[in-house]
Amino acid sequence: LVLVHGEGNRKQMRGWADFYAEQGYPTFAIDVLIAKPSTPSPVYPKPETDVKAAVQYLRGRAGALALDPDRIVVQGFATGAALGSQTEITPNDPFFDAPAHYPNVSDAPAAFIGFYGRYDGHRSDQAKYYGGAPDSTDPQVQARYAEADSIAHAAGAAGPTLLFQGDADSPELVASATAFRDALQGAGKDVTLSVVPGAGSRFDRETSGALTPAGKQAAQEVLDWLTARFPPA
Repeated sequence: LVLVHGEGNRKQMRGWADFYAEQGYPTFAIDVLIAKPSTPSPVYPKPETDVKAAVQYLRGRAGALALDPDRIVVQGFATGAALGSQTEITPNDPFFDAPAHYPNVSDAPAAFIGFYGRYDGHRSDQAKYYGGAPDSTDPQVQARYAEADSIAHAAGAAGPTLLFQGDADSPELVASATAFRDALQGAGKDVTLSVVPGAGSRFDRETSGALTPAGKQAAQEVLDWLTARFPPA
């Protein structure tokens, strides 16, 4: 599993990595570009490409790492879920420069797991992120906004999708997860949305990264979901 953190760093993934290690699942917690005031605009699609490159990296070294190249799953949290969803629904899309990292290596994951992400491409810093305002007349800016909407591209999903969303979280996030689920279903894709009662943002982890009781319950749901779709060899 490729673990993609949100705002912060990969240390936030320690609880999930420990859980998966106990279950015999190897994980790869990655760094992605986090935009700073000094980061040149546009930022998109550099962070998205980081996730795609991680999938390519593992696939290209699957033999040396004793991994099955057809069982690479991306799991993202918050902003990381938005990034991971792009990897899921735009496999090997020439819009991204991921092929430049590892030529002739597919960046398509086997599945995607998203926790409390926003999947329509909306961001608080979107003018900087996409290189212009949503009403920009620059065709390149418009192309970035269009490409970043994972809901609109749901038909391209490379594999099954599992989404987690707390019902006490931001209404925009709840609506986004629901819309993404509906779009994937409408495209005939295998998708499950697990709504966690009373849960807010980052309900699965303590500040230290350790899993909360709700996080442990979600982790068991993830494990059951993975086992059903990727049975042990």
